Amino acid sequence: MKQEDYKKIVNPVVDDPMLFFDFLLTGDIIVREGINTRDNLKAEYTIELFGLNCESLVLQRRSIAESLVNLKKQGGLTLDIVYEYFPNFSGFIKCIFAKIPN
Repeated sequence: MKQEDYKKIVNPVVDDPMLFFDFLLTGDIIVREGINTRDNLKAEYTIELFGLNCESLVLQRRSIAESLVNLKKQGGLTLDIVYEYFPNFSGFIKCIFAKIPN
């Protein structure tokens, strides 16, 4: 990747990805609604460039979402507990966890 390409992507070192992306229970990542055109283009480009919606990642995220839905139905589940069992995908988990009804 060329230096100028870094300006075209959502760089988690300098950007908060949660301001650019939204996560669905299906495991898909979408561009967050209501962001400006420049940020929208950065988000779309990042999703495409890094294959963030490739089948394997979507399936992994969907599996985690389904597990969270089932676990949250049982009650007493907190984000701290979830992070212990699912140490990866923390941004996805934080976003999805808030969307799952108690």
